[in-house]
Amino acid sequence: MAKKIFDIIPPGVSFKEEKPQQIKFFEKRSDFQSQIKKPKEKTSFSPAKLLVPVAVLALFFGAAYFLIEADAKIEIWPETSLANPSDYHVLLKAGVNGQQVDFEQNIIPALLIQNTLDSKMDFPATGPIENKAKAAGTLRVYNKYEPPAAFSLVIGTRFLSSPQEKTFKSLEKINLPAATYKDGKLVPGFVDILVEADQSGTDYNIGASATFSIPKLVGTNYFYTTWAENLKPITGGSDTGVKTVTKDDLDKAKNQFLEESFKKAKTALASSIQSDFTLLDSLLNQEASGDLVFSAKEKDARDTFEISGKIVSKALVFKQSDVDAYAENLLKAANSSKKIVPNSLKIVSVGRSIDFNQQTAQLDLSVTAKTYLLDEEQKIKDLLKGQKLDYAFSLINNSSGVEKADITLSPFWKNKLPSNTDKIKIKLTFDGE
Repeated sequence: MAKKIFDIIPPGVSFKEEKPQQIKFFEKRSDFQSQIKKPKEKTSFSPAKLLVPVAVLALFFGAAYFLIEADAKIEIWPETSLANPSDYHVLLKAGVNGQQVDFEQNIIPALLIQNTLDSKMDFPATGPIENKAKAAGTLRVYNKYEPPAAFSLVIGTRFLSSPQEKTFKSLEKINLPAATYKDGKLVPGFVDILVEADQSGTDYNIGASATFSIPKLVGTNYFYTTWAENLKPITGGSDTGVKTVTKDDLDKAKNQFLEESFKKAKTALASSIQSDFTLLDSLLNQEASGDLVFSAKEKDARDTFEISGKIVSKALVFKQSDVDAYAENLLKAANSSKKIVPNSLKIVSVGRSIDFNQQTAQLDLSVTAKTYLLDEEQKIKDLLKGQKLDYAFSLINNSSGVEKADITLSPFWKNKLPSNTDKIKIKLTFDGE
């Protein structure tokens, strides 16, 4: 049977509807573009692109190589020799007008300085033991007499302590200075003296700050204006065995006292001058002013004793820079064509025949130095400017007065020294630097 074909769908027959295919739309353009795969770009290398910077660099270095002048550093070790040692005599003179070195008259200005040092020292006794000993110490005696006037008391003047009522006697003459007025008030003059107890025993050992009167002044106007105090305890009084002072003890103590006191006085004197001044022992005089005061005598029963005195020191001092200038001037005069190597000048100075009345002294100088003979710096620069390195090196190393030399050019590829002498630097180097 033949199959029927319907042009029109008959009633009762239905076909399943097919839903149309959905097309996806992108909300944003960027979302769309992101889904599109971009084709990979092909890269290509072109050597022609490097030609320009390479050419610029080549021109720059070419200009630098040919046009820029080098900087030259020349180090020279000059030939040196020892100047003949020479001895000179120069006059030191204090109070010179202008205070400058006089090269024609051979005079160096000097300064007279002096000081006085009060010195006290304790020493041990070494003699045989005695049964008893007398106390001893220092009293400060005051003078408040009005109207102000100085006066003196003899050795052996007695002092009476209060409240102990113990008698002590002075071991030296007492020169009391006058009182003075300060801010409208009368200030007593005073002096320190050594005293010794009249009797031996521990009863005469007195603590500090006791008051002493002077019995011999009773009935005079000085009694109430003259008194004494002990700022330190008075000690040494004993009822038992103590050593005695021997002559050897006194002699050794005196020598030691002077030696150590002179050292202290010299130190004090040196510290009073400026640092550029020189103090020579041979231009220094020291002595004790007056007699030394001993707190004990030979055979006194005492474990220790004291020596006191005034040391006077005076000296002529001078500036070392003046001596250096004087010596350098002498060497230059004797070696006019040569120069002195820096820091090679050696001077030994010895003072002699000092005259403190005239404030003069003779100073002996022994002078040595290293010298060198070399052309002036500008002349060396003019000789070497514009020369090729090898030739310049030969020129400088064969120059008179040159032991050896070295030349460094910057930049390193340069082989010719600059024509501009300002670009040439010279350094002198000496052995030992």
